[in-house]
Amino acid sequence: MPPRLVSPRLASPGSCVIILILYRDSRCPADAWYVDHGVLPQEILERSDRAKLRWDELETKKCGACRRDLHQDSFPIAFQNKSQWLKRENGPLCYTCRQAKYFRDNPRPRR
Repeated sequence: MPPRLVSPRLASPGSCVIILILYRDSRCPADAWYVDHGVLPQEILERSDRAKLRWDELETKKCGACRRDLHQDSFPIAFQNKSQWLKRENGPLCYTCRQAKYFRDNPRPRR
């Protein structure tokens, strides 16, 4: 018999239902263009020491689509440019979400 990975108390049906109800609105839809796009997400790979030294002092901001906290080098718009940040309801898009949006809006022609 394989070992149990989860305590029976933690995985009771009642607690699972409560967790699902509490967090159902906080998850992104699985088929959203900014989730299912095939583009490597920003900051998934280790950033260079030079990039960390240059950009980490500016802290992070949330992408307007994927809502990930990313550093300045993941955005085409400078953090100091407040007018550009306020134009979008949720903030500007990171490079990945901009590319995913481009792919969504400009599908490849079928052969």
